[in-house]
Amino acid sequence: MPLDTIRMTESSTEQVVLENRLRTAIKQINPQFPQDAIDDAVRQITRPHSPNLIENNRTFHRMLTEGVDVSYMGDGREIHDQAWLIDLDNIANNNWLVVNQVTIAGDRGGIKRSLEGYL
Repeated sequence: MPLDTIRMTESSTEQVVLENRLRTAIKQINPQFPQDAIDDAVRQITRPHSPNLIENNRTFHRMLTEGVDVSYMGDGREIHDQAWLIDLDNIANNNWLVVNQVTIAGDRGGIKRSLEGYL
């Protein structure tokens, strides 16, 4: 996908998460969830849980391997479930993207990556 296309849909160089694509992918992998459960999963994925980078990486790895805990109302009761980020049963159901020449803005200036892979 050309970088210009990503810029048009994901506007900030300060965001390393392509949130629109993430939201679409979670809904595709977990079609049984209502929108509020999808929003909850995206919120948990995109917000740091700790000021410690290593702890945040561990938390994200746990979400990748064990799913993201979500709850929502269904059939008049609260339902607790896991939103999966990767479809291991149907690999073609995952959304893969490799982008050339990505610049990510940060506190110390921009970082330009030759190739950036997204799942």
